[in-house]
Amino acid sequence: MNLYQIKDEYFTALNELSLMDEMPEEAIKDTLEGIQGEFKDKAINVAAYIKNLEADKAAIEEAINNMKTRKDRVAAHAERLREYLKSAMQGMGMAAIKHDEFDIKIKNNPEKLVIFDEEQVPGIYRYYRQEEVVDNAAIKAALKANVTVPGAKLEQAKRMEIK
Repeated sequence: MNLYQIKDEYFTALNELSLMDEMPEEAIKDTLEGIQGEFKDKAINVAAYIKNLEADKAAIEEAINNMKTRKDRVAAHAERLREYLKSAMQGMGMAAIKHDEFDIKIKNNPEKLVIFDEEQVPGIYRYYRQEEVVDNAAIKAALKANVTVPGAKLEQAKRMEIK
């Protein structure tokens, strides 16, 4: 049975037992405690499974971080080798090397804009950008101080903690 079914069974039993006049109080107590015990056992098992999933999540995150670090190292190594090869080819005066599987060529990149002194750039090449943003911290502080802020509200959510 799942937790919902156990909960429903508990309240059904509670309702049925409250309608019985001749049922000994000890029997009612034992019946309800048995259902509560079953619920607690199930809840403990579900919580243990949650903790296991959270441990899996942490292990996966660590593996992702390790793979990202490795990917970055491999990319940096490839870039260093690319620069090494380019420098060696330029030193030898070679612009291209042909091979059966691939060709190696030193080519010009597209032109790139470099602003080396912004103050010297004429006004015709400038514009002003103004951006309006909502100040979340100020709104939260106002709402906590019982100030009404149209379009905003504070919400209190619940979470389950398993330690």
